[in-house]
Amino acid sequence: MSQATFVACASWFMRAQGMRRVESSEWKKFHIVRCGVDLQKLPEIAGIGSSQAVRFVCVGRLSAEKGYPGLLDAFDSLLAQGIIAELDIVGDGPLREEIANRLVQSGKTNKIHLHGALPEEATLQKIAENDILVLPSLMEGLPVVLMEAMALGKPVVASHVAGIPELVEDGTNGLLFRPGDWRQLEQKMFDLAVDPQARHRLGTNARKTIEQEYEINKAVQPLAELFCGVETKYDEPPA
Repeated sequence: MSQATFVACASWFMRAQGMRRVESSEWKKFHIVRCGVDLQKLPEIAGIGSSQAVRFVCVGRLSAEKGYPGLLDAFDSLLAQGIIAELDIVGDGPLREEIANRLVQSGKTNKIHLHGALPEEATLQKIAENDILVLPSLMEGLPVVLMEAMALGKPVVASHVAGIPELVEDGTNGLLFRPGDWRQLEQKMFDLAVDPQARHRLGTNARKTIEQEYEINKAVQPLAELFCGVETKYDEPPA
């Protein structure tokens, strides 16, 4: 660390984790440099199909920290309340067999679809085809998949953990729930499932958020300034 001129951090949360590991005299080297989304490379947003089902999608590694069992519990409760919905899961990992067995035993293979790991382009297309992205993680950094979904104008439901609240403002451009609180996750999913106007409002605001701060050309600007030795305006959090 002593030999570094600067350290780029994608979120204030990540910056704080770095700061706690070094002497306070090194803290000034940590700077916020957001990850960016290339809006020109996103797929077209799919039109509304003939299905009446609300379509949820979750993208991530099938591992313990991603919270999939809790998501499945929340989704089961939605169906039990009479919500017509489907869930696409994109990703692979050590929990795949456990999740697949659960779907077979519950008879929900026609409602929950495991797609495995997909290439980036196919993953983005899958997000574009769905209505709502859900991220039930117990721990995260600042997931790019959230940015991509928001850039596609999708409302998101995500856990209030790590750097996620820096991107998602609850009730404004998405919904947040307490990590591990599956009943609250179920309620947030229910609220969006029954309110298409809320989905449209949150999705529109989500796209604006990405355009204003996370669009690739804007996101790389602080990094360019740091390489040029210019003090970046992103050194202090917004008021």
